[in-house]
Amino acid sequence: MNRTLASVVLGFVLLGLGVQAEEAALTAPAPKTRSEATARAHRLEPWEPVDPAFNGCSEGVCGRRGRNPQAVVQPGAKPGQYTYCPVSGAVFRITDASLHADVNGKPVYLCCEACARYFAQNRDRVLALRGLSR
Repeated sequence: MNRTLASVVLGFVLLGLGVQAEEAALTAPAPKTRSEATARAHRLEPWEPVDPAFNGCSEGVCGRRGRNPQAVVQPGAKPGQYTYCPVSGAVFRITDASLHADVNGKPVYLCCEACARYFAQNRDRVLALRGLSR
């Protein structure tokens, strides 16, 4: 009998969680424009490169690729912290000499000169893929 009661209680809990998730999805703000909806659908993870064909920096030179629990997602990272390059997705440690660009009043750090050039030439695309465009 205890197993039956536990199964019923678990069923109600899971049902409640499903309802909460559905309500959250229904109350999430709708995209204002089609381009905003497209940007949300195509937003990259911080460690994914914006252009897999871009070979401006390579593994080990600028940093390591892949998810890193120590890395701070930009903007908001500061010198001394590890972060993801918005172009290559490489994880690198920010120094006072790190290249950066101003995005919405905050610095966004880049791992190398090649990524800084790519960012300057493709700023809108990079920001859209990173979910940082206005």
